[in-house]
Amino acid sequence: MSMDHWFKEVETYAPLGAIKCLVGGKLDKASGRTVKREEGEALAQRNGATFFEVSSKTRENVKDPFLDTVTKIVETPALMNGGIGVRRDAVVPVNQGPKYSEDSGCNC
Repeated sequence: MSMDHWFKEVETYAPLGAIKCLVGGKLDKASGRTVKREEGEALAQRNGATFFEVSSKTRENVKDPFLDTVTKIVETPALMNGGIGVRRDAVVPVNQGPKYSEDSGCNC
């Protein structure tokens, strides 16, 4: 599936105003990359996301997407207080529906 598909999924199911981050791997790979940095940046920009390149092999920039996302959430109090325009149809209710026995460990 294309990345455009996944961004549509985010728009459908994530709360309005959700922080979006696109992470490209293989930063350590000098040549033969499938996706160029410029393509990733353009895709992220078209979809209102922040783009990061990381390398799990060398661990370069691996923390950056997490730190940036958390910082943006903390700087947007509405996200910490239930979201900006939460889509009620996209929320999965818990503790509703049939009850399971306590032995099952599930009370969903």
